[in-house]
Amino acid sequence: MELKSSLFNVLKLIIIGILIQKIQCLNNNDSKEADLIEVDTLISNWDNYIKANQRIVVGCFDSTDGIEYNNFVKAVNIIENLETVEGLISSKKYSTIFNTEIINSFLEKKHITDIYFEAPKVIVLKKDTLGHLLKYEYSADNSFTESSIEQFIVESASEIMAKLDDVHLIDNHYYYIDTNNNNQASIYSMEKPFIYLNLKNLSNKYTSDVFNVLRQYKNQFNVIYTSENKYMLPPFEYLKFSPLSIIKNVKKRGLEEAYDSSQFQETYVTTFYHFIENMDENIYNIHKQDLSYVNLIDFINKYNNNTLIPQKPKKHFENQMNNKVIELKYNDYVLELDNHNYVDITGDVFKDVYVFVYYPWNEDFEKIKLIWNELAKNLYHERNNIILASYNVLDNEILNTEFKNRNDFPEFILYRSQIDDIENNRKKIIMYRREGGFSYESLASWITFTTK
Repeated sequence: MELKSSLFNVLKLIIIGILIQKIQCLNNNDSKEADLIEVDTLISNWDNYIKANQRIVVGCFDSTDGIEYNNFVKAVNIIENLETVEGLISSKKYSTIFNTEIINSFLEKKHITDIYFEAPKVIVLKKDTLGHLLKYEYSADNSFTESSIEQFIVESASEIMAKLDDVHLIDNHYYYIDTNNNNQASIYSMEKPFIYLNLKNLSNKYTSDVFNVLRQYKNQFNVIYTSENKYMLPPFEYLKFSPLSIIKNVKKRGLEEAYDSSQFQETYVTTFYHFIENMDENIYNIHKQDLSYVNLIDFINKYNNNTLIPQKPKKHFENQMNNKVIELKYNDYVLELDNHNYVDITGDVFKDVYVFVYYPWNEDFEKIKLIWNELAKNLYHERNNIILASYNVLDNEILNTEFKNRNDFPEFILYRSQIDDIENNRKKIIMYRREGGFSYESLASWITFTTK
């Protein structure tokens, strides 16, 4: 009996703890979400909000005393948690208005005649893909219950995150196939990066922080997710180990300059940046990943500053170039050239190909090799337009007779892209002036100055 009584008391304490936790969660949401912007702020920032594709949710009420206003505020406070649970995401601005004449007068001056504010009403404003301003209204015809307002805001102002399985590459663009809408495809821009979220690898402890960050950066990234970590096809196979990653796509430059651009494939390359590979060493632990708000913001800031470490390329693979199969070998992030691939890779008309030519016994080789790899790592996402390669003179015979009798390597050579003269079959060669030194800064400056 004592054992049963003890177990009952323990169970009761657990249930009470869960209830307290839920109440605290709701209270936290109240303090976080009750920040409703004033009508003056809405008007003064109108153009910025609309241009940034924000969802503007405006509640119009006679006063703060009515049930409609109270239920609107409650609905706003719970939306964040609701979106997290249902896999929805959007960037929103919330506002309440008690003097509708101010906003209606402002809209009239903006020549927006199809939007009219009156109390009680909730209006959602957003832009479609063509830039048209859309409005969705919840008016006095509705019940103004908390749950119905929640549903209205979610349906009109939130977006479903695309499942990784539903994102397909079609004609060099990613499409999201909406299985709930007669399989209609909505396009994702390849040039807009993705944030990938693996719910299987995400601890519940960090769910709220992750979704807060996703909402904050919704306009910069497409958001895709998966709930499993197996059966991932290339190029996504390494994502099964990652709770969160950024996927960047870069297009070949110069197609618009081609005389007959239809003969050239409009290709993209995809680069992956994994959160767990870019964490500070002091907090990194493969079994305890810290996806807290501060660390996630730091991860995205590093992406925007181009200081993230990309996923390493495969060491050895083949690619189709010039109607033949070319063997590609990587040493870390640097592409290794040899007698078999030198001409094809340096001759790519779309790419600036920088080649580090060396003898392995040269006293500066090891130091320069590390610097060259660091540069290649930082430019790896640009490999559709810029290639950093190396060429071992000892293991290969010099193909370019201009450098045949040299014995004072290392040397850096740029085979410059022909995006302004694609039909011409010869690339311009630019030599690096060695008196500039072999520091990271001097080589980076040279690349910045000489690339197209």
